[in-house]
Amino acid sequence: MQTSGMQNDIIWITGASSGIGKELVQQLLLTDAIVVASSRNLDSLRDLKLANTIKLDLQTADITDKASLALCMQYINNTYGRIDIAILNAGNCTYINIDNFNVEDIQKNFAVNFFGLANCVAACLPLLKQAKNPHLVGMSSSAAFLSLPRAEGYGAAKAAASYLLKALQTSLYPNVFVSVIYPGFVKTPLTDYNDFPMPFLVPVDVAAKYIICGIKKRKRSIEFPTRLIWLLKVLALLPDSLRIYLLSKTVRHN
Repeated sequence: MQTSGMQNDIIWITGASSGIGKELVQQLLLTDAIVVASSRNLDSLRDLKLANTIKLDLQTADITDKASLALCMQYINNTYGRIDIAILNAGNCTYINIDNFNVEDIQKNFAVNFFGLANCVAACLPLLKQAKNPHLVGMSSSAAFLSLPRAEGYGAAKAAASYLLKALQTSLYPNVFVSVIYPGFVKTPLTDYNDFPMPFLVPVDVAAKYIICGIKKRKRSIEFPTRLIWLLKVLALLPDSLRIYLLSKTVRHN
């Protein structure tokens, strides 16, 4: 399997201000790569910038705003001329209250997790194609493997993101290598709001290590933790009646 050491790579990562994104930035700075970290709010990365003036480049970018992304890409093009690895990490999560089904909650999920991802793909592809061994990495979710109550919007958006990225694996082959990340529950400020049990919860530093290892090994599918992934895949294979019966036990009503 081909591997990448990331030496001298130009890495663009979205959603870098917190959670998995921020941890990825910190760990990527231990490599010899130059990290261009983007987010709508980069204040939480200022301290990292002071310690890594040369290797860390902070850029404001809103993935739901094409003009904002265009400015970010223009800066990267003028400064570096290429992107070797694009890690499209930015995302959000809004759960559905089935007793007050709100389409706006679904739209919020799709705006960032799918259309935001698609905006980033369109923006960075020209710069990826300037690299010698370009690598596009997109964030999906283990929720894409199994339709879950309360995740009607989030899971649907992540499943759509997965479909898009897997289609791009074929469409861009062999010019751009594409990886899809399927994380389980990761302890971040976002999941701290969850008010339900999160089996096999992974510390954020461990999640970032999984992702970076997968990128270096150029895995097409980066899935973790293994026990949760297999559990979801097995449940998805059950007969519909049994699957629905088991998952219905987790449905909440106000």
